[in-house]
Amino acid sequence: MRVAVLYLATCISVCCCAQNRSDPLKLSNEKVLHAKRDILRARGTAALDTEYAREKAGRMNECPDANDTVSINKCMDEEFATTQKNYLAYLRSIGALLRLDDIAEPSAVKQLDRAELSWTAYREAQCSAYQHLDPGSIQIFNYETCRLELTRRHMHELEGLYGKDLWE
Repeated sequence: MRVAVLYLATCISVCCCAQNRSDPLKLSNEKVLHAKRDILRARGTAALDTEYAREKAGRMNECPDANDTVSINKCMDEEFATTQKNYLAYLRSIGALLRLDDIAEPSAVKQLDRAELSWTAYREAQCSAYQHLDPGSIQIFNYETCRLELTRRHMHELEGLYGKDLWE
C-alpha cells in the first residue's frame, strides 16, 4: 500500500513539474527536490514497515531458539539493537525531510533533536526503574523488553506526529 502511494506521489509530482516548463532551472531543482523527498520517504517507510512487521510477529517469535537466561538476554539485546536501528533510520528520515521541506521552521530539526534526546533519557530511566520489579536474572530481560516496547510505541507516536505532513 505504501509503495503504491509513493509511486502515485512520484507520478503526480512528475506530471506537475512537466506542466511548469517555463523555467528549466526551477524544473531541474524541483525534480531533484522531489527525488530526494521520495528517497527519504522510502527509507523512512522501509524502516517503519520493517519494525511494524517485527512487532506484528510478536514476542513469541523474537527469541525462539533461546533456551536459557543468558541466551534469552543476549537475544533480547539483539532484538532491541535491530529495533533501535529501525528507529534511528526512521528518525533520520524525518529530520532530513524537515531540512528539505519549506513547511518547517529552521529550528524544527533542532527541536526534534532535543525532544529525541529527552525521550531517550526518559526511556532509559523508565526501563532502569522497571527492571528492578523482579529480583534476579529476569532484570536484564525486563530492561531489554521495556526498551524494545517503548521504542516501538515511540515510532508509532512519531508516525502520528510527522507522517501526515511529511509523507503526504
